[in-house]
This record gives sequence, C-alpha cells and structure tokens, in this order.
Amino acid sequence: MNVKSVWIVRAKISLLSVLCLALCAFEAQAQTSISSGTINGTAVDPNNAVISNAAVEVFNAVTNYRQVAQTDSNGGFQ
Repeated sequence: MNVKSVWIVRAKISLLSVLCLALCAFEAQAQTSISSGTINGTAVDPNNAVISNAAVEVFNAVTNYRQVAQTDSNGGFQ
C-alpha cells in the first residue's frame, strides 16, 4: 500500500467515525425531546361498574414524576 492509499483509507475511517458520532448524538437528542403526553380512561371495578371520585396516580420511576387525578362521576380521568 502506498502513502496515498493509506491516507485515503484513514480519511474514510475518520469521516465514518464523525458521521457515527453525529448520528449517535442526534439519536440521543431525539429520545429526550418528548416530554409530555396525555393519559385518559375510565376507572371500572371487576364488574365493569364505573368508579367515581377515585384517585388515579401516574408515576414515572425514571424521572420520579408523579401526577394524581380524580375520576369524574362517570369514572373518567385525564
């Protein structure tokens, strides 16, 4: 292998390394960009009767985020 060929191979490897790092950084940023959402539903007992005035709790163990909602008269929550 001559010097020019070695230089071209090293340049290609360097370019691929930079592209991989950029892709990894973009992927990590994309995963953290979603920070909100909506959860809704209806609380029911084992007989499918709605449960009004019940506390519904959402907990994220990763972030320690906790939110509590109260069901309405139809068992609905959001």
